[in-house]
Amino acid sequence: MKKIILIVLSVIGFTMNLQAQEPMKENQVRVPREKISPEDRAQKMIERLNEKITLSEEQKTKVKALALDKNKKTEEIRMKYKGQADKRETAQREIAIVRKDYRKQVKALLTPEQIEKLKAHHKANSNETGGTIEVEDMIEG
Repeated sequence: MKKIILIVLSVIGFTMNLQAQEPMKENQVRVPREKISPEDRAQKMIERLNEKITLSEEQKTKVKALALDKNKKTEEIRMKYKGQADKRETAQREIAIVRKDYRKQVKALLTPEQIEKLKAHHKANSNETGGTIEVEDMIEG
């Protein structure tokens, strides 16, 4: 009798755990995310920023170099702390510093008009989501 109750409780616990996970749509298959190279990530960052504020070719080149450097530093930090769950917050703080530095450097390359466009874009997005965005946090990272 005890075994039956234990089995029933185990099954109930298992099904509750499955239900707590993100529900999958019918016929949906979980596919592992493919790893994107730092170069590809940098290119995507340039494309997103260019859609928002139209960068000059010179700006694209400089921002891409900054983005590539940021992505490489971020990857190094992730690898440094990989598998160390207790160091997760430390890694996040280090990555936040790298991102903030990147944003500051990119902002220095933008014209006042581009900065205003970016502010307007982010203000519109923050109104839609209900969040607030600081000036330093305006450039996606």
